[in-house]
Amino acid sequence: MLKYVYLICDRQGTLKHMNPEFISAAFLSFSLIFVGIGGGFLLLKLQGGEE
Repeated sequence: MLKYVYLICDRQGTLKHMNPEFISAAFLSFSLIFVGIGGGFLLLKLQGGEE
């Protein structure tokens, strides 16, 4: 999927000078951020249910 996104952006000329590694790192970073936010909400829900 990342290769497909890279090819679409490359055709538009927006990511001509960016490495695929940069796109992979950005995707991983956002994934980890969303996992952290989801885990935080889950912990808040669990703590709220105990009270």
